[in-house]
Amino acid sequence: MYKEEISKSPISVENTVETKLIEESIMDYLQQLKPEYSVLIEYRWKQGLSYKEISNMLDLSEDVVKQRLFRARESIKKMLFKEWGIKDEKRKI
Repeated sequence: MYKEEISKSPISVENTVETKLIEESIMDYLQQLKPEYSVLIEYRWKQGLSYKEISNMLDLSEDVVKQRLFRARESIKKMLFKEWGIKDEKRKI
């Protein structure tokens, strides 16, 4: 019973709601990315493929895959910072 009380605390509910909102925002941002970035995010984050697997599938070098994924993450971070009003872009997400 004690565990149930903790899991339903206002702080827990607030964190859950905020996490859900951020996830929804990120899904929207993915649709705004260039197609060559969004496909990489799909393969890496959603399907869990390695850089090597992605590079083989797309006939790209691993370095190009890594560079594009970096750019995709940076684009998502910028959109997140802009929407959520986070001033410190160096903050880890």
